[in-house]
Amino acid sequence: MDIRQIETESEYCIALAEIEKLFDACPGTPEGDQLEALVSSVELYEEQHYPIPEPAPIEIIKYFIESRGLNISSILEYVRDIINIQHPYQNNKQPQDFGSYQTSYSIPMLLENIKLFKDISYA
Repeated sequence: MDIRQIETESEYCIALAEIEKLFDACPGTPEGDQLEALVSSVELYEEQHYPIPEPAPIEIIKYFIESRGLNISSILEYVRDIINIQHPYQNNKQPQDFGSYQTSYSIPMLLENIKLFKDISYA
C-alpha cells in the first residue's frame, strides 16, 4: 500500500482496515514501518476531521473521583490537604493584599466546581 496523506473518508476506512491487518507487525520490519506510517496518517486525519475537545474542569474532577473510587467527602479532604486554606484574618491579622485569599491554585474556581458535586452520589 502506498503511504500518503489521507484525504477522504473512504481512504480513512481503507487505512483503518490495513492497520487492523498489520496490527501485530514487529517494529523494524517492512510491515512494522508500514504500520507506523499508516498510524501517523490516520492520526493526522483524525486530528483534522474528528477533533476531541478539551474537557471542562468539572469533568476532569468527576473523572478523578470516579476513577479512584472516591466520594465527595474524600475529595474534600484531599483538596484541604493539598491547598491548606487559611482564613485571611486568622490570628487577628488583617491581610496585606488580595493575594492572601489564594494560593497558587485557583481556589475560587476549584471550590465552585466542588459545589457542583453536592447533587452527585458516589458509592
